Amino acid sequence: MKFLAIALGLSLVITLQTSLRFAAGIGIGEIGLLLSSSLTILLRLVANPGWKIQGSSNYVFGFWAFLFIILAPVTVISFLNFLPGSSLRDLAAFVFSGMVILAVIANQKHLMVSCKTVIYALPLVIVFSYFFGGASSWYEELRFTAGAINPNQFALYLIVAQLLTIIAIERKFVLLGLNVFFLYFGLRSGSDAYLL
Repeated sequence: MKFLAIALGLSLVITLQTSLRFAAGIGIGEIGLLLSSSLTILLRLVANPGWKIQGSSNYVFGFWAFLFIILAPVTVISFLNFLPGSSLRDLAAFVFSGMVILAVIANQKHLMVSCKTVIYALPLVIVFSYFFGGASSWYEELRFTAGAINPNQFALYLIVAQLLTIIAIERKFVLLGLNVFFLYFGLRSGSDAYLL
């Protein structure tokens, strides 16, 4: 399942590039997340049909309970009442997020593999976007987004990447280099959320 941990990490990074999604708002990253999450959960269930989520079961149960008891009804009611900004797509995104969480728990043995994949793949995407991404990598030609539609999306990725770097990287020189790299591009994003 190490391969699926790598696929999950790569898919998370590619999902950043929201400006490169297809017409339906779904891109290669989302397809990769769906496939890697589904396969991870399926393989876990095949290998251990009585699989129980240990340690974080209350959190997972709480997420799914909140999803079905509160988020789903509110989303459906808002959609049926034509409230601005409401969409059944939001519900799909919530379920999708829950699947990714379950996949991470199902493949917990290789969690650091997913983390390191994100840590090393994100700078590659950033550098490629910076030099070859063209207009799709910038917001109003001033704020760098690495292919995201909104600079704050990119900033949130950088914040998470910095936290993952602190958790997963042991070599101080690499840790420092990556954090300086992420800091530079966080400032280039011009995101108040990043500065905060």
